[in-house]
Amino acid sequence: YQRRVRAIHKNISLGNAISLNKDEVLVIYQKNSGGVDSRIVKGPFLYIPGPHEWLHTFKWSAGEGKSTGFTKLNTTPDSMEIEVEFVRTADDALLDLTLMIFFKLEDVSQMLKSTQDPITDITNSVASDVVLFVSKTKFTDFKSQTEIFNDLSTYKETREIASKIGYKMESVVFKGYRSSEALQSIQDQGIGSRTELQIEEEKEIQHQKILDLQLQRETNRAIKENELKLDEARHRCRVEEMKMQLETKKSEANLDQSLREKQHWYDAEVKYLLKLKEIGVDVTKYLIAKGEKTYRITVNSPSYNDTQFG
Repeated sequence: YQRRVRAIHKNISLGNAISLNKDEVLVIYQKNSGGVDSRIVKGPFLYIPGPHEWLHTFKWSAGEGKSTGFTKLNTTPDSMEIEVEFVRTADDALLDLTLMIFFKLEDVSQMLKSTQDPITDITNSVASDVVLFVSKTKFTDFKSQTEIFNDLSTYKETREIASKIGYKMESVVFKGYRSSEALQSIQDQGIGSRTELQIEEEKEIQHQKILDLQLQRETNRAIKENELKLDEARHRCRVEEMKMQLETKKSEANLDQSLREKQHWYDAEVKYLLKLKEIGVDVTKYLIAKGEKTYRITVNSPSYNDTQFG
């Protein structure tokens, strides 16, 4: 029996079972009579090595296992910080830019066929896109346009490379930049000057606001004073109008009283003259004797029609 075993098996080795989580995969190679086959095993799964099988070892220049390699490939969304150094602007300013990129492995087969080191490919393409943009931009314009590095549309080559190697770029965050000491000193001085100007501008704005507030209050006060004066003038006008109305009524009352008194006197005089005429007195001679002018008196009485005295 022992001879038979030795004839069938040249050697026996013991391998460990590998547990895979939901987002982990293994790339497995197996030797057969026609060559080597490969397959991808996705978790969750407990992989037990079979005869003539071995695992693919990933050795990337950056990321997980970059020094010793790794066999479990994680397909969850990942991120990586990239520093693009010695980038020159259009006016020859030297800058170092720091970015955080977020990406996801979507097609393991495509990645295996297209690249040996996807992290290096993505890093180099990001650096290429950054250099391409910065090299066409002056430093002053660069400082005012840093938000463009947060826009995925800036990274055209990176998105194309990522798609070719089975990855998807999800977002990029610009974390900042560094410049040379001389340029940084000039920037610091400029920042200090701008800060002083901003402080002075804020002080002036505050001062102008105070002046505007004072002017508004003075204007409101003047409007209220004018309104009070106008109200007083209207009140005086109403008082004067009431006085005039009272005087007019009083005058009308006095005139009515005078007219009534004169009417009463005329009525009494007519009655007297009529009585004199009834008793045969020549009223005309009577009036002449009194030194008064003659006048016509019309009496509304059936006994006297259009009687004339004098």
